Amino acid sequence: SKALAFNPKAFYAAVGAAFPVYRDKMGVGTVEGVMGLGTWNPKTSPAAKAYFDAHVARWKKEPDRWASAHAWAGLQILQQAVGKAGLDRKKIRDYIASTEFDTVIGKIRFKNGENVSTPGVVSQWQSGEFEVVWPPQRATAPAYFPKAAWKYARTANARPRGRPRGLFVSGAMSLWIELAVSGLITGGIYAV
Repeated sequence: SKALAFNPKAFYAAVGAAFPVYRDKMGVGTVEGVMGLGTWNPKTSPAAKAYFDAHVARWKKEPDRWASAHAWAGLQILQQAVGKAGLDRKKIRDYIASTEFDTVIGKIRFKNGENVSTPGVVSQWQSGEFEVVWPPQRATAPAYFPKAAWKYARTANARPRGRPRGLFVSGAMSLWIELAVSGLITGGIYAV
């Protein structure tokens, strides 16, 4: 936090960082340079952009950059498998096990039940977007290290108006609590 002068060169916050609410609640300046598990963004492919736009049009908010596109890809795989194999469960399973699928997150192929076509990736908040930064062949932007010094500007909706409630306390302690809770929710905070 600002009060503790905690400003590591790298900050990896696992899954929770992939959700736009993380950026929106913490503020663009605060999350700038934060890394986490993310798998896609609207720049990864035309299909990803179409998915993003459809999600925003339907739900009036951005999708996360982690599991939502994977869930959609799973539905695409099931639709393709049922279209070819019918409703017989064994035929569906065999078709999925032996076929490469075009999906919103790219080509997916399974080997021994594992997706061997779409690797895990690392993403980093850069100018308000969770950019894919690793592996290089999937990157939508280069990673930067060390991360920029955190700015502690808050978004307008980061604190409730009027009387503070719950964990919202004043000043730097509020940011420290939110960072700590975020780390607990996301499965850990890793800083260098």
